[in-house]
Amino acid sequence: MAYKIMFTKQSVKDLENIDRTVKKQIRKKLIHFSQLDDIKVVTKKLHNFDIGEYRVQVGNYRIIFDLDKHTLVILRIYHRKNVHK
Repeated sequence: MAYKIMFTKQSVKDLENIDRTVKKQIRKKLIHFSQLDDIKVVTKKLHNFDIGEYRVQVGNYRIIFDLDKHTLVILRIYHRKNVHK
């Protein structure tokens, strides 16, 4: 089962402020994750659902997202030092 990737306006803004090489890594990982049969295997479920339901780590960045059937809704992309603020 392949997942469709959808970005929120805020996640696009977050992505614009990230270095080009890191953007490439994030894009490559998101494509890889979207092709997995069950993405929950490589994600961590969050306890505080205020931001989102799941997160995945790409280098020093955390991608916060929700799952909507076969769609990854990317909510935020944080540097690891700013995730808990």
